[in-house]
Amino acid sequence: MQPIKQPPYIRSNNIDLARWQSAVADTVRKSITEKDPQAGLCDMNKDVMLHAMVQGTNLHVARHAAGAPKMTEDQARKFFPAEDDKREIGPALHSYLSQYFFEAANDLKAGNISEIVIPPVQFPESDYAYAQWLLAAATWTLYANPEKSPYIDWKTEGADINTFGVVQIPENSKIAILGDFGTGLNDATMFLMAIIKDQKPDIIIHLGDIYYTGTEAECALYTQTFETAFAATGITVPVYSIPGNHEYYTGGFPFFKQVLPMNNKQVASYFCLQTTGNNWQLLAMDTGYNSLHTKTGLSAVKTVAYAPWLQFNEAEWHINKLENFPGKTILLSHHQLYSASSPINNHMQVVYMTGTDPGANVPDYLNRNLQAVFSPYYDKVAAWFWGHEHILGIYEDGKAGLAKGRLIGDSGYEEWEGEGPYVVTGSTYPYSAKPPLQPDVSVVNWLELEFKFINHSCAMVQLKGNAATVNYYQYPVLGPHVNIPPINELPPLAPIDFSDTL
Repeated sequence: MQPIKQPPYIRSNNIDLARWQSAVADTVRKSITEKDPQAGLCDMNKDVMLHAMVQGTNLHVARHAAGAPKMTEDQARKFFPAEDDKREIGPALHSYLSQYFFEAANDLKAGNISEIVIPPVQFPESDYAYAQWLLAAATWTLYANPEKSPYIDWKTEGADINTFGVVQIPENSKIAILGDFGTGLNDATMFLMAIIKDQKPDIIIHLGDIYYTGTEAECALYTQTFETAFAATGITVPVYSIPGNHEYYTGGFPFFKQVLPMNNKQVASYFCLQTTGNNWQLLAMDTGYNSLHTKTGLSAVKTVAYAPWLQFNEAEWHINKLENFPGKTILLSHHQLYSASSPINNHMQVVYMTGTDPGANVPDYLNRNLQAVFSPYYDKVAAWFWGHEHILGIYEDGKAGLAKGRLIGDSGYEEWEGEGPYVVTGSTYPYSAKPPLQPDVSVVNWLELEFKFINHSCAMVQLKGNAATVNYYQYPVLGPHVNIPPINELPPLAPIDFSDTL
């Protein structure tokens, strides 16, 4: 069997596999809750991450991503414990079971779990293991067929375009910007605690992605992360969140049901924060709703290739803000306007906002859908912050007509350095030559192996009259097995030797 080096935290771009990861984690979480109803979400998540079923699923996902051949039954038998061995079965055997039950659930036409035939093998505790995997398969069928998202459209709500989603904030606000934060990992919680303790922001904004697929349990863990940090620091900060693609992998209901209520001033998945003196507005958009390139069901997959785009009514709402606000604007999104490493829309050049095909000369690394909406107003846009790619990226100023493009995609996600993620390819949108291009690297020992991870990072925006500065900070990656220490024992934030003046 081909060896796979498995880092501690793995997520999949395959929507069905991401939903499978959520289903398995939720099954394990329910099992832990049954044994200990008083278990806290943060402590429980560490136990979930360390569970052999979850580790086996991650190995299954890692093998799939590496293009490794499927594990055969004969290979799986090598990992069977002896009949008199009372130890729990390990991740390698659970990897085979994850593969088997995922494929069985995926092959069902009607989603009837009773039709799944259990593997024709027996080993100690096999009946219990099969029962747990069947529960995961049942949960997956629910996630694999989400209902239509409850996206909130200002126009269909009959709202006033001038006031809907607009919130007044103090003139000299200090704002922490996080991207891809919603992992629920303890070091992400510690990072948030350190930000609040050391920087004391007035507002926190999350640029989206609650992993693996924004289920109710995962969104509950996301909100609990903030509650834990607020309780530990004794400071409560307003939180604004926009969804990424992962929140919509299971339809987006938990985001609207659990995440939006964190802040009663945020009424939709997009918002506008305007300073009382009309010097600055932060304009946040929902690029996740129209970002899923693969429409999936239990038996059929249809690929639709296009760049993430805004609902037309939402685009009209953003344009209204840009045309009528007298001050400067900071744009916020989950998905990037451009990338140094990844062709954004799979080489398909249809621009949904105009319905036109501009031809083969359009750069593959530029999101033409977002460019069509916002480029006429770039003279009013001081900077655009986005996430999605799991690093800190300081792009060259002035690219595609935008003053400053900044990538903040590693605030909670543990990006394995591996073979070099996000290698710059043929893009005409390079990172700045100014150091640093990325934060430092942390070393994590996991399953008797050593992994290097790109540190978490965030941006701190300080508004001051008609000026603004941005400082960047990093935090070590500690792995999913770390415990949250008392507030006075937290590793400190480390400043990055780079800043922006807007």
